[in-house]
Amino acid sequence: MTILYTIILAIGVLMIYFIGMGVRMFFQKQGQFRGTCASQSPFLKTDDGSCSYCGKSAEDACPNK
Repeated sequence: MTILYTIILAIGVLMIYFIGMGVRMFFQKQGQFRGTCASQSPFLKTDDGSCSYCGKSAEDACPNK
């Protein structure tokens, strides 16, 4: 029985987490996840060297800050 309670608790925590992540999408008209320029990392750059989200290069300031 203890394992069953643990599994139910873990599923509940995960559900709360994913619901919390999607609140913006559910309650705002045309809601979307806001992007960041984390993909500007030199380790994650594409061959052309630009951010796959906004098109800025790794040296440019992120407009989403």
